[in-house]
Amino acid sequence: MLQFLGLSQRVNIEWLKRNYGWFFWSIPLLALAIADVLPSTVTPSSPAIAQEMPDHSGSSADGIYVYGESPQLQILGRAYIVLESRGNQVVGGFYMYQSSFDCFYGQMTHQSLQVTVIPTYEETRYSYAIQRSDTAIASPNTPPITPEFEGFYRLQNPDEVANRVLDTCRNEYADLVWQ
Repeated sequence: MLQFLGLSQRVNIEWLKRNYGWFFWSIPLLALAIADVLPSTVTPSSPAIAQEMPDHSGSSADGIYVYGESPQLQILGRAYIVLESRGNQVVGGFYMYQSSFDCFYGQMTHQSLQVTVIPTYEETRYSYAIQRSDTAIASPNTPPITPEFEGFYRLQNPDEVANRVLDTCRNEYADLVWQ
């Protein structure tokens, strides 16, 4: 088709390439940038969190744990985590005082807490991970340890709010992890 174009059309095409060539290169880059910020429900993608195979040697001790961004309970504006761990499987919730909470279920690995979060007011679930800060060395003789998480203080006992959050999440999602 280009061979049938007259000289004036070739000049216009060359002029377009020279003055707007950047635009044609920017379209694929713009599409990649938009795809990167869209939620995974709009663009197909692989899971955002690499799944680590659970290894029960040097595992976390079974029990109920409470963590907070503050070393004290009931501090407004601070996030808290309450969870129950059984054989490296967990159920729990993220919450703030005088606010809503989100349940989660998943697994505890040597490096992180890897969970699926179920937001209270949304229908979509999403993956989330919190790095562990304890330095457990995995070996067959290592006793279960109390997990510690980056950015959170371990708190000794759950209060009434933490117990309500845990009870609610456990009642809704325990059957997904504990058979």
